[in-house]
Parts: sequence; C-alpha cells; structure tokens
Amino acid sequence: MLSCIVGVIMRNFINSSWKMTLLLNVLVLSVVACGRNTAVSPTTPPQNTPFADSDMTQAETAETTRTPLLTLNDIPNGFDGPTIIDITSTTATIRFDTGIPTVCNAPYGETAEYGQVATIPMLNGATLDHVLTFPDLKPDTTYHYRITVTDINGRVYQSEDFTFTTLPEEETAVPQKTNWLSLAAGAKVTGVSSNFGGATNEDAWGANMAIDGRTSTAWSSNGDGDNAWIEITLPQKTHIRQLEVWTRTMSNNTAQIFSFTVTTETGDTFGPFDLPDANQPYLFDVDITAERLRFDAEVTNGGNTGFVELAAYGEPAE
Repeated sequence: MLSCIVGVIMRNFINSSWKMTLLLNVLVLSVVACGRNTAVSPTTPPQNTPFADSDMTQAETAETTRTPLLTLNDIPNGFDGPTIIDITSTTATIRFDTGIPTVCNAPYGETAEYGQVATIPMLNGATLDHVLTFPDLKPDTTYHYRITVTDINGRVYQSEDFTFTTLPEEETAVPQKTNWLSLAAGAKVTGVSSNFGGATNEDAWGANMAIDGRTSTAWSSNGDGDNAWIEITLPQKTHIRQLEVWTRTMSNNTAQIFSFTVTTETGDTFGPFDLPDANQPYLFDVDITAERLRFDAEVTNGGNTGFVELAAYGEPAE
C-alpha cells in the first residue's frame, strides 16, 4: 500500500520542479530501501498476483495494482558495476554508472535484512556516475548491500543482494610515503582547463578533487576531451621517482584518458604514459625534478575527461 501511495505522489508532482523531484526521490528511496518486503529478484520484478475471489477488499485491490520495482537491467542505456574501489577495516567505497541520470542509496548491514542506508549527497542532482561509501563498519566482517536508484521520472530500480568483506584491523595500511601532489602535503592547483559545470576548484568535480587523497571524488573537465589539462604546484622542489594516476570514466564510453604527458615548469615533457583502463590507479617509474607539474590528456574518448586521483612520490630536492 505504501509503495502505491508513493507512486501516486511521484506521478502527480514529479514534474513540478527539480527540487521537488529530489525530495520525493529521497522519500521513495527511504521507503524502498528500508522496507523488509521490498526485496526483489535481480532478474524478475515483482508481479501482481491475481485473486480468484471477486470479493476483494479495497486494500487487496490496491496491493495488486501497485507499481512494481524495476531491476538495474531495466535502466535505459544500461548499468555498469558495482565495483569496489576502496576498502579498509572500517569503510568500503563502491562505484557504478547508470545509463540515465539517477539518484541513489544503498541499504546495508551484516545480513540481508540490512538496517542501515548509505546515501550520496544530492547537491548536484541526478547523475550518471555514482561513488558511494559505507561508513562505520566492523573489521573483518562480511556486509550485504543492495543498490536502489531513482530516475527523474520517479521510476525506481533495485539490485540483487551484493556482499563485501572488510579488512582485518591489523591490515589497514598506514601511508608510508608522502604524496607530494596532495592537498595534505601542501600542493595546490595553479591551473586547469575547466571544471564541470563551471565549478570552482573546491566544488564537486573541481580540480582539487584530483589531489584530495580520496578515491570517492574526481576532477571532471567541462567537455574538454583531448584538451583537458591540470597544473599542480608542489610544496617544494621535489625529486619525483614515481607518478600514480587514475583516470575517470563514464558509462557512455566518454571521459576516459588513455594516455597523458607531464610537463615541468622548465618546459621538460615526459611521456606519454598509458592508462589501460579506469578501474584502478597506475604507477609509473620516473626521474623528474620539479616544483610544478602539468598533466595533459593525450588520447581520450572525449567528453568530460579528468582524473580520480594524482600522486607523486619521491623526496625533497636539495
């Protein structure tokens, strides 16, 4: 009955404004994610059950005509993921892409009864690429989760039950080397081709997201394709021995950088360096002494190209 009421609300008011859409999406997601009776098969949406008895009650009639949940396979233009992109003893982060703009959440817990819900802030509205973090987890514990997404028309899509296992507490790695390209080390962005939607460097999708030390964020250019670039000034002149680079991508086969070059403040250019895929960061042995590095996209598949994270390892130059 509750899902029927929510469906009616969504149909009547979904076109009134985008803000209203977001609020109603939250309502739908909360109802769907937390209700014990909303779990569905990954391939078979719930079906209306016919009643032989012609004297059905009004409640029974409403139950049989409720709007069924759809599966992730029903999302127009497809669904890609989920992929575990970061896991520790207390957190896990997943990434997935939807073929149309959606908002999402993921109920999770130690059993398929879940009990908690992870969400993504909806400040930027519906999106194609999603990065979601499960916080406050127990070490060495298997967790269940289920993805629920809602499009701007109020259609709700739900996944099967997935699992992941957190690391034992003693295996949570403590960084042993300094990333001289990170905000934490004192690096700063001193130039960028563009930020998605005209954002500042500090906003979501801004240039700082490539050096913030988090794999759950990314810098996205505003459609620069092969012309995307970002320039970062290190806290001091550094003898760089390794570069680590992770390209972003999108489910519509755009936004991915396949190779890039690095240029120092003296005009010395290194590369191109190849990035085989967007599933992980890639490490490159180099011998560069510089105080400023500019990363230029060389070969891409166009669109809102950018980086998930950039890193440089070495030691201060004498």
